[in-house]
Amino acid sequence: MSDVMSNTIAAVEARPSSSLIDQVECGWAALAAEFIGTAILVFSAVGTAIFADANAGVVGIALAFGVTLLALVYAIGAVSGCHVNPG
Repeated sequence: MSDVMSNTIAAVEARPSSSLIDQVECGWAALAAEFIGTAILVFSAVGTAIFADANAGVVGIALAFGVTLLALVYAIGAVSGCHVNPG
């Protein structure tokens, strides 16, 4: 066997492997965070765009989306990466 292949096999075997249970538990936390984040985005930002259209104006609606997304990035960004998408 060549040196390159034996080094590659040794590197793969030495790599720490995470168990399937750890991956599933992390996946459920990310899924729950994304669900809650999307719900918050829809109810706060989209709700502002729908119900406060005349009173909030374009700047108010833009600020509602911006502040909501900024808060979600800080709140759930470390758990799931904050890929909230209402559409």
